[in-house]
Amino acid sequence: MLKDDRIVTTIPCRDLEACSTFYKDVLGLKESEFTLPMGITLEGGPDHDVLYLYQTEASVGDATRFTFIATDFDADVEAIRSRDIELLDVAIPEMTIVDRVLVDDESGLKACWFKDPAGNVISLTSAPQDVHLKKTA
Repeated sequence: MLKDDRIVTTIPCRDLEACSTFYKDVLGLKESEFTLPMGITLEGGPDHDVLYLYQTEASVGDATRFTFIATDFDADVEAIRSRDIELLDVAIPEMTIVDRVLVDDESGLKACWFKDPAGNVISLTSAPQDVHLKKTA
């Protein structure tokens, strides 16, 4: 299940350009080869940890805290639902909604959201097909 999936830290930004400048120019992160649509992915650290910045007007309480990058998205969604975890209603204009799963028609990327017991929003996203998720040496 999710224990085998990569975790990506997800940071909501009201001003994506300002956040990108801060993380790249101030903190020294570099753009990642691992990409997700509708945001900016940066990396740092010895394991090339990924930080995903995305623009939103959502309040802090409604924003995604982190993202699992699924190696088998459909199986993970089935496992989440089998544990009586409710997927959230999320709408992104560029994506199609199918049974509370968003699908990017252009890239094929799938995503859904749910909450942990504390109310933190967690995202599950399918892995981009052209990116290998194994750590690099």
